[in-house]
Amino acid sequence: MSNIFSGRAIKAGFIAGTLDITAACIQTYIKVGKGSDAVLKYLASAVFGKDAYTS
Repeated sequence: MSNIFSGRAIKAGFIAGTLDITAACIQTYIKVGKGSDAVLKYLASAVFGKDAYTS
């Protein structure tokens, strides 16, 4: 029973994460006019700092 729940919980997390990042990209495009790369670089900057913006 716990294996089934774990698998479903992981799938639900991936689906929720995908929908969340998609919504963030769409909102950024509508409000600011920037593409998804701006959102993803902002998220990457939490891990890599300012190095995420240099590419």
